Amino acid sequence: LSNEELQGIKDMFRLFDTDNNDTMDEFELRVAMRGLGYGTSSEQAHRLFMALDKDHSGCIESSEAKHLILGSLGALDELSPRELGQRIKQAFVAFDSDGSGSITADELSSALLKLGLELSELEVQEITMQADTDGDGIIRYDEFEDMVK
Repeated sequence: LSNEELQGIKDMFRLFDTDNNDTMDEFELRVAMRGLGYGTSSEQAHRLFMALDKDHSGCIESSEAKHLILGSLGALDELSPRELGQRIKQAFVAFDSDGSGSITADELSSALLKLGLELSELEVQEITMQADTDGDGIIRYDEFEDMVK
């Protein structure tokens, strides 16, 4: 992997590490799995968590999560650039419930709730702030695309 790709993995880990403690707990793993497009049940997420938590510390360190993320990147690599772009656009449109061309924190929260992920207001704000690179309080398509690629 290139340095840029490795940095992308670190950024992805930080995105789902909502409490910024450099580890991922089981809840954060479920959020990551859904965010990466895997519709896993709580039981499946629990089994995956146990498998990834190699040292049985009760959390997944970035080195342990790298295996999960690399597998996801491999699945995304199987899509053509056109297919990947279409999937990202479909997800953006689904999250942008008012059709404004941007995603607010409320829209993000509602969309994640529909996916079965009930996040606290603080967690939603943290995700929004990480994705919102220009600081205008909303997630534009280009920011969304950068976040999920």
